[in-house]
Amino acid sequence: MDIFYHKTHFLQDALNMVRSQGQPLPKFNVYYSEAPYDADIPGMESKVWGHGLFDTQPVSGLERSVGRVLRQLEQLNPVVGIIGFSTGATLAMIIASLLEKTDRCRLFGVHTTHPPLKFVIAYSGFMLGHPMYRELYYPAIRTPGLIYVGELDTMITPTASYRLARTLQSGGDHDLLGNPLRSPARKNHPGSDRLCVSVCKQRNPDRECRPGTG
Repeated sequence: MDIFYHKTHFLQDALNMVRSQGQPLPKFNVYYSEAPYDADIPGMESKVWGHGLFDTQPVSGLERSVGRVLRQLEQLNPVVGIIGFSTGATLAMIIASLLEKTDRCRLFGVHTTHPPLKFVIAYSGFMLGHPMYRELYYPAIRTPGLIYVGELDTMITPTASYRLARTLQSGGDHDLLGNPLRSPARKNHPGSDRLCVSVCKQRNPDRECRPGTG
């Protein structure tokens, strides 16, 4: 989490700098949510939100991770949006889906009263491929989303991220710093993979956000 914080904490300052320049924006705070499992990759100290072959198998431990994030959202309620990386991006899309249709929560044995997100941003994310997760993506996710595709990513292929982007449908705009996020919007980025997730919360009149590594 410390590494991710040092690489992204400028985002909070940038958002509030725009606010200080007279833009009609509330104050933003960013928080970090750490995934509960070690990555089990030699030489890496990263965390992950679950274990298994995400494209073909049920994901071991995912129920715990989903419940963990939903509890954080309830504590920070209401949350504005989630930013996720790799498995964190996959989890961010799952959370957006669950908040749209809370009856989907039964897939993970959880419950939430949190309202739907205003946006979700996914860097190098991917769909879960086992049939038991199909309901998460169909009908299409309506939350405005921005999908970044890592063209040089050695772990998550561009094809996997484009497949995730196709689970979004056009469901309205969310204006973030004057730029509309339309669903689905896709951007390419030349970067490597990191296993992280971020969530942003809104309080009236201030907005606060909580990220975390995964």
